[in-house]
Amino acid sequence: MTRPPFSAAVLAAAAAVLLAQSVPGGAPRAPRGPALPPVPAGVRNVVLCIADGAGFAHFAAAERRAGHGRPWDRFPVRLAVGTAPAGAGPTDSAAAATALATGVKTRRGALGVSPAGAYLPNLLERAEAAGRATGIVTSVAPDDATPAAFLGHAPHRSEGARVLADALRHGAVDAIFGAGHPEFDEAGRPLRRPGPYGPAGGRRTFEDLRAGRLAAADADGDGVPDPWTFVETSSRILALGEGPAPKRVFALAPAAKSLPAGPATGVPRLAEMVRAALNVIDGDPEGFVLVVEGGAVDGASHRGQTERMLAEMAEFAAAVEAVLAWRDASPERAAATLVVVTADHETGGLSEADLTWSTDRHTDAPVPLFAAGPGAEEIRARATGRDPRRGPLLDNAALGAFLNRLVAPRFPPLH
Repeated sequence: MTRPPFSAAVLAAAAAVLLAQSVPGGAPRAPRGPALPPVPAGVRNVVLCIADGAGFAHFAAAERRAGHGRPWDRFPVRLAVGTAPAGAGPTDSAAAATALATGVKTRRGALGVSPAGAYLPNLLERAEAAGRATGIVTSVAPDDATPAAFLGHAPHRSEGARVLADALRHGAVDAIFGAGHPEFDEAGRPLRRPGPYGPAGGRRTFEDLRAGRLAAADADGDGVPDPWTFVETSSRILALGEGPAPKRVFALAPAAKSLPAGPATGVPRLAEMVRAALNVIDGDPEGFVLVVEGGAVDGASHRGQTERMLAEMAEFAAAVEAVLAWRDASPERAAATLVVVTADHETGGLSEADLTWSTDRHTDAPVPLFAAGPGAEEIRARATGRDPRRGPLLDNAALGAFLNRLVAPRFPPLH
């Protein structure tokens, strides 16, 4: 069924509501910037894959460990991406993901707001306003900084649980898949006492979801509320990978903090969650936008855990393969789907030569970008900088601005 596109007025009204909820004092919108250049027509689907914390050395190490090329090696467009935030010092996931989600740089810690605290419309909101389906899949908790920057708006990343709750109660996203179930440990074993409820949007939201009484938003603009189907078991998540799927799904895998890396854990893997999310959203005739995050690469890099980092990069690669398998299942999909693989920032100062770590923090090193499909060459054309080692350099906010304009070309830039 075709999703009626929201009007620009509806998008502005939604922005005002989110602004009132998310930004103290009702801060003004960020000022409009110059008009963005034209974007290619014919792009129905956009998949943005983010390996959190992965720099060039992380990607290279993943390829060496595999002993063969990773899926992104087949992508024709390869660039370096600069990740500097607004302000001095290396970025964090909140600021970097905000740049990718909105096309605007912000200060560290901010989610979907400008440095001054003004609301910034994001990629998923614009896609929904243009009538497209949307989804986000992460190997970590959906209230973490990177997914939260695509789901909503807050002055600080510590409000991720509230951002997620707002998205579940008032947002228009169609599929949210992540880890962080409060009743399981990191290995997927039941807990005697529940852990944090933040990855479910708080205890009240979790209980409302489980009881089927969560008040849901009208996601497709037809005037009828679209309730969530809450999925919290491995078998049900895996079953979503094929056949008829519910209209909207919030899937919380039975594992705390992040999905276990590797097979035989009994918990769905990132690639399986991606297949399930694609099955939920790929029936929209207007197309979709899907964000996929390999979120635990960052944590392993902060701790200097080389083997865990490599395992997480392998899970991320498998997720990208799942996207490509879906895309290549038909010539029509391949011709209409842009796939972008990148990172939000580099963590650990990892050396390509010997895989040694120089820090336990983020760095300002550029990260790689790989792109394939319609629009990929236009991304290359926007790489106006140059890194002395990596060559053409694209700013992360320029990438975000391009993706925003790509999915909603009928709407003028709102920042």
